Amino acid sequence: MDSDRSMNSSEPAQQEALLNELKGNLLEFLVASKLAQHFGIEGAFLSQIPGPDLQRLMDYEEWLKARDSYLFSQLPLLADFALENLLPSLHFSPKSIQILGKSTAISGFRAWEEADLFIKGATEREIFPLSLKLCRNNSYVNTKSGGIKSFLTKYFLGFEVIEEMQSKLNRLVMGEFEKMRVGLFKLNLLADDPTWRSWVAAGKSELPGQLAAPEKEIVHAFYATTNSFLKKCLQQLYQENEDLFITCLLPLLGAGHPQLTQLIVLYENEKDKKYIPRAGLIFSNQDLRREIADIHFQEGGSQGLSSFELQLQNRVLQIRCKPMNKFTTPALKINCSIKCHAP
Repeated sequence: MDSDRSMNSSEPAQQEALLNELKGNLLEFLVASKLAQHFGIEGAFLSQIPGPDLQRLMDYEEWLKARDSYLFSQLPLLADFALENLLPSLHFSPKSIQILGKSTAISGFRAWEEADLFIKGATEREIFPLSLKLCRNNSYVNTKSGGIKSFLTKYFLGFEVIEEMQSKLNRLVMGEFEKMRVGLFKLNLLADDPTWRSWVAAGKSELPGQLAAPEKEIVHAFYATTNSFLKKCLQQLYQENEDLFITCLLPLLGAGHPQLTQLIVLYENEKDKKYIPRAGLIFSNQDLRREIADIHFQEGGSQGLSSFELQLQNRVLQIRCKPMNKFTTPALKINCSIKCHAP
C-alpha cells in the first residue's frame, strides 16, 4: 500500500487498511525507541533513521491523532506492554536496533523479511530478529499473502509431487473461472465474452462485494471449489511427510527463519475502552515448531467455504482464497492469518 497516497482517501476500506498499517508502523517505532531508551542507545537509534522516514512517522502520528485520538494515546501503553514481554527473552545488551519494515530487500536484510525489528549486540552471534504483531484477542492477524499460481511451489517446494500438484491446481482454477464466467453471463442474459468487456458495458460491477445475491452465489462457488481442492492438496502433503510439512508451514505462520522470534500483543475492547493490553505471546521458531507437531484440518469459520483452518495447539492458521481485487481475472490470492487467544 502507498500509505502517503492512501492518507487522502475517503474510501472506508482503504481508511481501515491504512489505520492498521499506520498503527503497526508506529508501534514498531515506539517499541524500538523504548528499547533503545532502556539500554541507553536512543541517540544512536534515532540517528540511523533517515530524515524522510522520521518525517513520515511524524506525519503518521498527526494523521492518527486527528482520526483516533484514543488509539493515539494507547499506543505508548501498548509499546510499554510489548517491551515488558520482550525483555525477559533478550539475553544480551543491544548495541543497535533497526526498524526493517518493507526495506529488507534494499538494505541487506533480505533474509529477515519476516522481521520488523533487527536487534544486534556486541558480537556477530548476538542477533535478535523480531516479528511484532498487534492483534485483538481471539481475532485474526495476517501473516502471509501470495498468488495462487505459485503458492504450492513457493512454500512446499520440498515435496516431489509439488510441481504436478501446482499444475493441477492452476488448471482447476482456470476451468472453474471459465465455469463462473459462463454462469454469470447466462444469469444476466448476456452473450459469453471472455474479455468481460460486455459485462462492464452492461453496467455490471467487477468487485465481488457489489454483486447481487444470485451473482455472489456463482462467484463464491468458484472460491469454494478452489478452496476445497487446495485443502485436499495440503492434507495429502501432511500425510505424505509430517516433518517436512511442518517446516513448510512455518513461513505461513510468519516465523520461517530459524532465528526469528515472534511477539504478538493481544488487546481487548470493552464498552468504554479500547486497546486494553491483554497478553503478550512471545515464542521462537523452535517453540512454534513444537507447538504445531499435531495439526487438525477444519472447515473455515467466519469466511465459510472460501477458507479452511489448521487447528494447532495454541492458535489457528486460516488459509483463504480471495480475488486480488476484481473477480473478473483468475488471479486469486491466498491469504494466511493466525488467530491467537490469551492464556
